[in-house]
Amino acid sequence: MEIVEAKLSRRNQMVLPKRVREALGVQAGDVVLMVIDGESVYLLPRPADYVEFMHGLGKEVWSQLGGGEAFHREEMISWE
Repeated sequence: MEIVEAKLSRRNQMVLPKRVREALGVQAGDVVLMVIDGESVYLLPRPADYVEFMHGLGKEVWSQLGGGEAFHREEMISWE
């Protein structure tokens, strides 16, 4: 873990230090997402493709349900 400081200007603006830009893989003109979780804030680069970014999320949950196909089949049967 590494701690990097940035100072807020009078207009509440800050420059992302070079080390942070490198870690995020962002450059001038890119958009950075700020995720607020209680008292913690996470910086993430905005994904170019949200579908690709989200691919695989919840994998553990789906595997506990027997996979997406099995869950879908059971849902379809319950609709009949």
